[in-house]
Amino acid sequence: MPNYQTPGVYIQEIDSGAKPLEAAATSNAAFIGVIPVNGFSEVSWENSKGEAQMRRLPGDVISDAKAKVADVGSLISSLGLDSGDVRDLNKFAALFGLKPKVTVKGDQATVELGKGAVNVSAAEVDAKGAILTRDKAKISSLIDELTTKGALEKYNPSTVGEVVDAFGGEEVSVKAGLTRFTVGPAKVTNPTQFNNFVRKAFEEYVVEINGQGALKGDEEKLDALYIQFLNIREVFNFVMGVSGFFKNGGGIAYTYLLCAEDSNIPLVNPAKPREGLGAWDDFENDIQIMAGPGLNHKQQKEILEYCEMRADVFAVLDGPKERMSGEEVEKNGLLPASDRGYGALYVPWVKVTNPFNDKHKSFKEEVVVPPSGFVAGIYARVDGQRGVHKAPANETMAGITGLAYNINAREQAAFNVRGINCIRDFGGRGVRIWGARTLSTLSNPSWKYINVRRLFIMVEKTIQTGSQWAVFEPNDHRLWARLRRNIWAFLSRVWASGALVGQTAEQAFYVKCDAETNPSEEVDAGYVNIEIGICPVKPAEFVVFKIGQWDGGASISE
Repeated sequence: MPNYQTPGVYIQEIDSGAKPLEAAATSNAAFIGVIPVNGFSEVSWENSKGEAQMRRLPGDVISDAKAKVADVGSLISSLGLDSGDVRDLNKFAALFGLKPKVTVKGDQATVELGKGAVNVSAAEVDAKGAILTRDKAKISSLIDELTTKGALEKYNPSTVGEVVDAFGGEEVSVKAGLTRFTVGPAKVTNPTQFNNFVRKAFEEYVVEINGQGALKGDEEKLDALYIQFLNIREVFNFVMGVSGFFKNGGGIAYTYLLCAEDSNIPLVNPAKPREGLGAWDDFENDIQIMAGPGLNHKQQKEILEYCEMRADVFAVLDGPKERMSGEEVEKNGLLPASDRGYGALYVPWVKVTNPFNDKHKSFKEEVVVPPSGFVAGIYARVDGQRGVHKAPANETMAGITGLAYNINAREQAAFNVRGINCIRDFGGRGVRIWGARTLSTLSNPSWKYINVRRLFIMVEKTIQTGSQWAVFEPNDHRLWARLRRNIWAFLSRVWASGALVGQTAEQAFYVKCDAETNPSEEVDAGYVNIEIGICPVKPAEFVVFKIGQWDGGASISE
């Protein structure tokens, strides 16, 4: 009892024991993109097919050794090479359309190239033109002197392979200067914030690749380079995906870009656990949807596996860009397997107007992009208007001009049985998502509906986080009663929203936390077990999961 020593009115706060549970968020989306180091460059060449290229950044992996180089000097510079890297005078001279002459007499050698001649030690070069010394300073001195005295003013057009070969071939590691970096994850809540994120990514990209000096040049030139950056295929897919999220009702997005040597790299790197999908490990309560617009099917599969491992995030995945039947998607190994339904796949890709075309219209005005970001936005819109229990289907898609191809009812049947959701054009009714199935449709029909899986994610996350107060509390009937009361109140609200089947709350769910679920051996081990059953709108049957609280945290099993 309080110690009242003087007359007056006193206030005493008494904990009623009720701990209201606030429903967990359902529609915050995580977006991951991978962009290649060789996205663009001022060094140009034609590939072996005669197609114009704009690529080549320091450390890029050259994929077409036969490509004709427009500017040999810029390519050498972009590779981070110098004259000390030359290993063969014959191959170096060939870049100028010349042949060297090397004469060795005793311990001296004379090298003639073009109009110049240089005397060096015979230990530095042999009569066939091979560089013998490993002293880069001596090699640089030799090459620089030959270049000056020989009046070697202009390289002859050559191939990428010949340029690299002249500087030692295998001994020159093209990957040595590779730059890998990440931008984000960053929280963005509107298109303006997202535009700022993309601009920051661009500046990081330019600085990492070309150094700080790249941002001190002509602003008009930098803006033109930014347009090039936005039109890199991987960047464009990512940007349009996040933009599509906002255009279709999305409110909060977390964006992350990984720049690497190859846009097809795995998203899980044991050597760098904080890179790729590992970057999201610290976002335990912040994200509920994940998409990787335009990533390849192996990376999409990694996203699905990551979501199933976490069990609190739902993956929205892109189907193949090319037109395929449901049978072909499965036959070609493009259908990720799922037993627990933590992801959904959508076809076809959608068409958008390119907002990043330059004044010369050098980029396509209409582009086909992956649908995942647009679909994630529709998830968020439906969550806000109707609730997470409403299937995100029969909903119109905004921000697009059409579909990559149309799917009819007969074709959709083959997709539907495999758990692949179709986006269809219904003419006057618009383009709509016409499917609500997860990727567990074939393997585990209990979880074949998107709204059921996402409802369970919300309920489980709400109870798990909202019951943390119980950790370290005395584990007896009083605690069990408080937990039952709190969870019952929350599930009553869920039932009242129409998310559960049943004319009464008792028919829709049950909560059990008593001596039966908490025998003495469990109590002695520090556990408190709660058994909960809910009857989702579909399927109309109880699915039971258990939540355990102990001094190390919480766990859920279904």
